[in-house]
Amino acid sequence: MNSFDYTTTLQYRVKSLEQQVAEFESGERYIKLENKYNAIIRSLEKTIRKLKYELSKAHSETVNVRKI
Repeated sequence: MNSFDYTTTLQYRVKSLEQQVAEFESGERYIKLENKYNAIIRSLEKTIRKLKYELSKAHSETVNVRKI
């Protein structure tokens, strides 16, 4: 890698890092992270509700079979 390529690569990295710092300072990055976190939580809660429903259904089937 020649010095021009190396310098250019470093300039691109600096620009990218400056943008990341600006996002954190403005709070925009925190909002994005919080939204992503909330989406993950909603997804997990949906999965938990589904599994609880399946468990209760299996339990009621077991009770019915036991009665028969």
